[in-house]
Amino acid sequence: LRGRVGPLPSAAALTAAALAAGAAWSGGDWMPGWRRLVAPALALAVLAGVGAARGGALPRLAAALAAAGSLLAAWRGLDGSRFEHQVLAELGERCRATPGIDEVALVDIGRFGWHFRGAIYDLVGLTDAHIAALPGGYARKQWDEDYFRRRAPELLIARSESPITDPLRAQPVLGVPERPMLLSLLDGGGYTYAGSVAQGPGMWLLIFRREDLALPEALWGPPPRRSLRELLIEAASG
Repeated sequence: LRGRVGPLPSAAALTAAALAAGAAWSGGDWMPGWRRLVAPALALAVLAGVGAARGGALPRLAAALAAAGSLLAAWRGLDGSRFEHQVLAELGERCRATPGIDEVALVDIGRFGWHFRGAIYDLVGLTDAHIAALPGGYARKQWDEDYFRRRAPELLIARSESPITDPLRAQPVLGVPERPMLLSLLDGGGYTYAGSVAQGPGMWLLIFRREDLALPEALWGPPPRRSLRELLIEAASG
């Protein structure tokens, strides 16, 4: 390999730098599993391999530290502690077991969609051609109220940085794609707050059901005593 590496190191270095800079520019590696840094990591691995083939202790040390860091992250469950994938899997199983749920609106569809067999209203337009064609960038698509009401998914799942409590201790801080959906529910009705599920430190999943859908308590627990609208009005007046 020593005499045949050619332009590979430079190309790998430029690739790693460009992809890492793109992740930093857009707010960091916000994807579960640090997926946005997988490609830069592979490019750096190529550099480490080339350096190790050429000789020298530094590339070998860098490769050893990268491997040790990955093992440490896996052992500590760092990604799992930030984003509990299993929670969405369990919600998918609950939805599949609940009669009358044919479509669910949410953002993080991967693990959920593996267990749920119905349709998904994809709020960011990754799998929905209509939403993808709307004005706006990723996770900031223009809200189409008519389309949402026409599809009328039976269950809605929204991410929030604060839980819903009774009485309300803090306003829900929703993810950007879910905010117009919540405003639609508050303005147009048709849906009822059905509870929340913790999804790791600082993240909850708020669940809303269509008013004509009954959620069995054996699967979903007892319904909240008051609606989200009532809690928000009380918090604003207090």
